[in-house]
Amino acid sequence: MNCRVAPTTFIVLKMAKGINRMNPRTLKVLEYEKILEKVAAHCAFSGGMELARSLLPSDDLPTIHEHLAQTDEAFRLLEQKNDIHFGGVRDLAPLMDKAERGSLLFAPDLLEVKHTLLRARSLRNLLTRLEHAYPRLAAIAANIEPCDHVVAEIGRCINERGEVVDSASPALAQIRQELRAAQDRLLSTLERLVQGADVKPYLQDAIVTQRQGRYVIPVRQEYKGNIDGIVHDQSASGATLFIEPIKVVQQNNAVRELELQEDKEVRRILSELTQLVAEEAIYVRRNVHVLAELDFTFAKAKYAYQIDATVPEVVPFRKPYPIKSEQEAGRQEDRETGDNADETTAQNPKPEILHPGSVIDLHRARHPLLDPAQVVPIDVYLDDETYLIVITGPNTGGKTVTLKTVGLLALMAQSGMMIPAEPNSKLSVFEGIYADIGDEQSIEQSLSTFSSHLTHIIEILEEADPHSLVLLDELGAGTDPDEGSALAMALLDNLRDRGITTFATTHYSDLKLYAHNTLGVRNASVEFDVETLSPTYELSIGLPGRSNALTIARRLGLNPAIVDRAESIVRPDTLREPRQRARTAGATGGARPAPPTGPYRRGAPCCPRRGARDHADRVGKRPPRDRPGAAPVEPGRYGRHQRS
Repeated sequence: MNCRVAPTTFIVLKMAKGINRMNPRTLKVLEYEKILEKVAAHCAFSGGMELARSLLPSDDLPTIHEHLAQTDEAFRLLEQKNDIHFGGVRDLAPLMDKAERGSLLFAPDLLEVKHTLLRARSLRNLLTRLEHAYPRLAAIAANIEPCDHVVAEIGRCINERGEVVDSASPALAQIRQELRAAQDRLLSTLERLVQGADVKPYLQDAIVTQRQGRYVIPVRQEYKGNIDGIVHDQSASGATLFIEPIKVVQQNNAVRELELQEDKEVRRILSELTQLVAEEAIYVRRNVHVLAELDFTFAKAKYAYQIDATVPEVVPFRKPYPIKSEQEAGRQEDRETGDNADETTAQNPKPEILHPGSVIDLHRARHPLLDPAQVVPIDVYLDDETYLIVITGPNTGGKTVTLKTVGLLALMAQSGMMIPAEPNSKLSVFEGIYADIGDEQSIEQSLSTFSSHLTHIIEILEEADPHSLVLLDELGAGTDPDEGSALAMALLDNLRDRGITTFATTHYSDLKLYAHNTLGVRNASVEFDVETLSPTYELSIGLPGRSNALTIARRLGLNPAIVDRAESIVRPDTLREPRQRARTAGATGGARPAPPTGPYRRGAPCCPRRGARDHADRVGKRPPRDRPGAAPVEPGRYGRHQRS
């Protein structure tokens, strides 16, 4: 009886709907392919690896939620039961192609089919028993067709050594019985010959061996005329000839005939098994597809364990809303309390700035490709009044890593992967993610660093929209500082006016003032320890990066008079920087601003725009967060931390 399943239960395994505007360069600069290789390394067979390496982020929220939930279930199952494995599973597509073409599958091939189907059945049974706790994994496994008849027939005919057994057919049993008897008679005759006084002196060794399917004895070259027989082979040196004595030619013929009969019957049995597999190929293929999906899902979970990841909350964009300055907010309060409105302002309203409704709220996020024991976690968030972040700070201080962390974690979340951040981290679904990161000067195109970056930025500006995330590294670099700074501000203005969520790094002091004074934009900085003369890699949102060149020069022992002279040359506002203004404002304005309100609100009501932006947003300064409903997990390979 052949394995059958109703057509209505067929499934089509689909990968996440890819972001149409995701270009290969963005994936490359964010090192997304390296993440996929990490996941693929945890896959057990080529089917899962292929799914891992072809994974693209999705911009479809239900798809993202479903794949994240599948990964989370796999993670929780591995915590409780760490012996989930895919041992013996193979990608059977080449064998199915071969069987369907009518080519013979040999015993080891059929054994691979059997082991794969057995593992599929075992996983289906396991996940079916655990359906209440892991419904999504059980739903995937429910599409496995056990194909018990195929497994039973292969198991009946082929043993675990990959040999067709005697009991595979009555004819094969009879032929092998006769063959063993004929071989025994032939070997007995040859043993008597090699021990006989009329033959033994001419032999290289008193043994019986085989050449070209015939039983022969090893005769020294110089004595070949003393043995009446047929030469079938000689040694590499030519000193020994392998001769079949005339006395055993008929017995050898009988053995050879039986061997040919055996081979014919074995091929007939293998042909029947091949035909059976070909008839069930559609089910076998589907089982392999399901196993690949499960293998890939568990590989994502294993990688999540490796990087200490959690499931992010992926949310849609909120409805765009206007951002108001403090003065506008004050006038609104006056109107609400009946005070006179500013007639001039009413007659000449300023263009409205709309927050696109994007949500980024990452708690203690880490770059997944960096050593978790050394990487410094960062908090990255957008409040209700911000959708552009300008990051400043020293070289090698972590600015670029911050950009890559934000972009890569967004890609991972939208690919159904857990992210290295604390629970309750939130990310919007971005329909396009664009990055211009690193010095990628094109010698072939004769483009300077500046031209190369600008070419990429032009492409980004043409494609990005309010549902995009844009990441720009060293904006305006590679040209005259004044022109570069002006161009950078103009680019940020364009992105701001179009409502595009943007993170940009820069060295330009003018951009710090721009971020401080521009609605919708906020400063951030990576810190530098002037005592140790090394970056801390901590991210502070609300503060611009300060210049440390003169401080470092003084600490390194440069003549104080030279440093004093340098300080007298630098513009006073450069030394003071908007950092000091932020401190002053923070001293009178209170606590940090609240993160996004509305459906995804995390904190208290948003405080006044600029007066409330103090500098206490350091990594590790947030109060600890306990995930609701967390329960202890039994220790095990994957039981390192609690899950809800």
